[in-house]
Amino acid sequence: MKKSMIAAAVVATAFAATANAGWFTITNNTGNGTGTLPTSGSQMDVANTAIAQPGTDTLQTFSSGDFGSVATLIGLSSLASDTIHYFGMENTAGGPAFFGFAYKATASISLNVNLDSTWGNPDGSGAISGLYNGTNGPSAVGAYAGGVFSSTSPVTLVSGDEMIVVFGNLYAGSAISGSISRSAGSSGTFGINYLSYNGSSYVSLGSQTGATASNLNIATYAVPVPAPALLAGAGLVGAAALRRRMAKKA
Repeated sequence: MKKSMIAAAVVATAFAATANAGWFTITNNTGNGTGTLPTSGSQMDVANTAIAQPGTDTLQTFSSGDFGSVATLIGLSSLASDTIHYFGMENTAGGPAFFGFAYKATASISLNVNLDSTWGNPDGSGAISGLYNGTNGPSAVGAYAGGVFSSTSPVTLVSGDEMIVVFGNLYAGSAISGSISRSAGSSGTFGINYLSYNGSSYVSLGSQTGATASNLNIATYAVPVPAPALLAGAGLVGAAALRRRMAKKA
């Protein structure tokens, strides 16, 4: 086999191996803590989950089973406490996807949560699922309308509480934006951490400590080009190289 054809086959194989999962691209995230957050354009890779996607434009509360599944998937038990951990996951390769955050408290704090997913979805909306449990038991954490999720009042967490909130039904081009901040009258600080899946577990892309506000300007969901298309493209590259070689011999 000619070198050009071998190279094309190698490229095709490499593309096919990587074209199996989507990711979120972070743009202009900020926090007022100490540390380094992911730079603009950073890619948050995602893991697959068997959790069903929530319906469109609705507020749903996770079942205890779903809550546990997400906690296990992101490794919540080993993640830092009193920290907002942003993460993404997919129902199947190529979407639809989820994007959300998890928080486990050892100190009391009240948080204002405002997230927006109005861009990119086929019908201009998304869906939200979330609860916190632990000392206070399972409880919904906010209201959802028109693609915007807001805590109806500050979400008050005490030691032992765990909170997970996710947007679902996200397709390629869908984006999340918003903010999480300490409410007026509350004390304490929190950490900020962005998680990316490395093929076996979620690892940190960047973090801060000692924050009272976290602003996520945009997290946009993207999916890879389907492997057959990449293979076809690589085949065209190989065919072009072969034609050039034949033309030179003519």
